[in-house]
Amino acid sequence: MIKQIETPNLILRKARKEDLEDIYNNVWKDEELTKNMFWEASKSLEEAKDRLDRTIKYHQENDAFFVTLKETGEVIGFAGVNQKDIGVFEDSGVCICQKQQQKGYGKELLRGLEKLVFDGYKGQRMYYSCFYNNEASRKVCMSQGFNFYMSVPKIRPRDGYRVQVDYYYLDADDYVKDDNIVLIEGD
Repeated sequence: MIKQIETPNLILRKARKEDLEDIYNNVWKDEELTKNMFWEASKSLEEAKDRLDRTIKYHQENDAFFVTLKETGEVIGFAGVNQKDIGVFEDSGVCICQKQQQKGYGKELLRGLEKLVFDGYKGQRMYYSCFYNNEASRKVCMSQGFNFYMSVPKIRPRDGYRVQVDYYYLDADDYVKDDNIVLIEGD
């Protein structure tokens, strides 16, 4: 299993107990971020602590990561992929905190996930999804060569919000290898 992905400015790594304040303050308590997400904001640091315990366990068993700034180690988001079928992967959530958006980090983390799927697992196709009205997310995947696949109506369980989720795909033949990204294996 890949334990870490390094890009020029980011390290995607497994969650740790000491990440609590960063992930809570930068991501999990931000109600604004949840507008275009299925997950719900944490209401307190104590609630976030329980969430982090579950996240650490999930990260140990899945290709999921906290996104950190290489320069400071600060946790600024999360990302991951799940295998849906033989050679077919789908993002399991991608998020960059508001204060670090519009700096190219979304593109970097997506390139890291692409490297994991296409170089690490020899995948044939990767899907990326976002709410139809999440223009920033759509632009990130389109800038990486993803193509529109379909829209699916969904209901967000936490509040009953009806939303169209747009799916995009990138095939292995269209993947552009980036030697500036490194996959690090581990247990």
